[in-house]
Amino acid sequence: RVQNIGTAVLSGTYINDLLNANLQYVGNETYYTSSNYSPVCTAGSGIPVGTTAWAGVSTAHAGNNLRWNIPTIGTSCANVYYPNCGQYGTAGVPFYFIEFDVKVLNNAAVGVIPNFFRVHSNLSAVLATSNTEYLTTNAVFGFTLDKKVSKDNGATFATSAVTNPNTNVIYRLGLTKTGAALKNLLFFDMLPRDNVTTDYLMLNRPVSRGSQFDVLHQNFVGATPLSASSTYANSVNICLPDLSYSPGGCNTTTWTAAALSARNVKANFGNSFMPTATQQYDFRALVSATAQNTQKACNTFAATAAALMYINNANTDVNLTPSESNLACVSIDAAAVNCCEKTQIVQTDKLCCSKLKVACPVKQIKVTLTNGTFTNLAWTCNPAPTSYVGTSTYTFTPTGTCDSTIVDACFKATSSGNVVITYDITFANGTTCTKTESKKCCCNPTITVPKTACLGLPVTLRLVTSDCPVQNVLWNFGDGFTSTALNPSHAYANPGTYTVTLTYDNGCGKQTLTYQIVVAKCACSVTPCISFAANGLQVIFNSAGSTSTYPISAYHWDFGDGNWSNSATFSHTYLSAGTYNVCLTVYADNGNGPCECVAKACRIIVVTPGMGTAGNCAQMLPANLLSELSNAAAREAAIEVTPALEEEKELEPSLLKVMPNPFENVMKVKLDNLLKSKSLTDKSQLELHTIQGKLVKTVALTGNANEVEVSTQELPAGTYILSYKQNGKVESSVKVVKE
Repeated sequence: RVQNIGTAVLSGTYINDLLNANLQYVGNETYYTSSNYSPVCTAGSGIPVGTTAWAGVSTAHAGNNLRWNIPTIGTSCANVYYPNCGQYGTAGVPFYFIEFDVKVLNNAAVGVIPNFFRVHSNLSAVLATSNTEYLTTNAVFGFTLDKKVSKDNGATFATSAVTNPNTNVIYRLGLTKTGAALKNLLFFDMLPRDNVTTDYLMLNRPVSRGSQFDVLHQNFVGATPLSASSTYANSVNICLPDLSYSPGGCNTTTWTAAALSARNVKANFGNSFMPTATQQYDFRALVSATAQNTQKACNTFAATAAALMYINNANTDVNLTPSESNLACVSIDAAAVNCCEKTQIVQTDKLCCSKLKVACPVKQIKVTLTNGTFTNLAWTCNPAPTSYVGTSTYTFTPTGTCDSTIVDACFKATSSGNVVITYDITFANGTTCTKTESKKCCCNPTITVPKTACLGLPVTLRLVTSDCPVQNVLWNFGDGFTSTALNPSHAYANPGTYTVTLTYDNGCGKQTLTYQIVVAKCACSVTPCISFAANGLQVIFNSAGSTSTYPISAYHWDFGDGNWSNSATFSHTYLSAGTYNVCLTVYADNGNGPCECVAKACRIIVVTPGMGTAGNCAQMLPANLLSELSNAAAREAAIEVTPALEEEKELEPSLLKVMPNPFENVMKVKLDNLLKSKSLTDKSQLELHTIQGKLVKTVALTGNANEVEVSTQELPAGTYILSYKQNGKVESSVKVVKE
């Protein structure tokens, strides 16, 4: 409020109001003039009733530094008939008002806060200073302390915990304000047995806290919302000058950054105000390895904080009276802790299911799914679970006593990724335990379906899983036949295009896939050619003249003396002169389908020391055989052509059967046909050779087993020749393929 009581015009002036730091300018300004000394202030915008707007006022504020540039105020006191001019409040001289809103800050100091303003000339000279108005701020200050302990790494906190010796616990120190804002928080924690074998309350010594074993600091865990600067001390029965408490006999100490195995913790939160109602501080401590069963260790923490007060025209921090928290106790009870150790998640063969076995009496079991919902729940106590389907959390609470139980939970995934199941168990003795398991419910099997198949020959379809099982598998071959096997074989009776449908449950629901298979007759022609050149007992064999409608993929020579080779050309030396029936088997396939042609031809050769003979393909015909024993013997040469599936690439299919073929790591060799004409002896064995003829595996055969499993895990993928050998002679061979 301004009134010109002089005889000069007031011009080129401004008003300045520097608000106290405990206040905040809000705005909502109005400017008006009135002959009334004290008109009623407005509640909102607008000027008071009975006043006149004061035009021409402008502002130049900067935060709490407020400035108004005011228009010229004329003088009424130049008129000699005004009595008492020169005195403030002269009747009839107009008053000029600036009205605005101010907020008292949330963290404002408590006390008497002054405010005044000045009128300046345009040359900054102070023309007048107002009276001082005082604003009294009142507040209630206080806080409570709460100490808790966790034995499950911070998952849950309570005023007590039951644990084992040489285990970690986490202490949580909490301060909650009960009035206005606090600052300068300071926490002290004297861990159990703070005076070696005795134990004292922090602010009331020598009253004992009753601890029976040590619990020593390990590391800082966290503080919220204010961060803390932590220091540590290893002295016992320490003095606390920061809390204005140093009883007789206490020990002065030095605080350092060495945290491990410290007996005392100091947390300084700086001079910031608490932004929330509660401040927390967590640290980890180690229970003594020498603690005995049924022993207990209890401790407290003490704290202080400051209130902000306005004293002698300045904000001043005033410390409040220190306080000490409740006791937080750790007890040793090996039997109770073992309940958690004995509680186990056991393996189950069911897809997307989990099983929990609890060995102690339970009060409650809470089951929580992450990324899944329940499809089935059961336990061996009462009551039975209800209304759980489609939910992700269920709590089992037994009726009466439940000394032990098994919980079965099945579920389905709600999105990609694993389903995590968490069991939170509360035992009857009050201790708690948490168990978790992660399950992959959505399987992604590898599925192989050939695009073509040979009429009348088996084709193998594959569904392979390595990380989890699938259920309810059904293959529909499209010709009226089905199979529930993972890797079925099926032979089509008629040519044509068939739609194969596969359905299975991968843990995320029923999956349906379709494939097309074209079934056709396999037409092919293979003609083996045996050429040779003998020089005494050494004979060079050559298959170069062999022909086929498909590319030739492999050869197999049987030299008639128990020896053989898989090379296209081979030099063989006989041990003695004689007449030998030499056979060549040729394999051919088109590389794109499942069919393979196999042809076998034989011819008689005579080996004589010191003599040389030779033979070519044309000479295999009776009219052109020049160096054979006789034409009649030459006519024993035979050619047979047989279409075969890749799984039955047989040299002599009447003796050896291999399934599946191709195979992955293990092939099953069926010996049924072999045992019809022969019996296994101590000199019977299976031999596996590479296409180049290198022996890579031998399996001795004993007894009269109908089937032998041959593991090839150590061998690379490729084509091999499997032979049955008895008394050093190859009786039968088959080509096999490892994928």
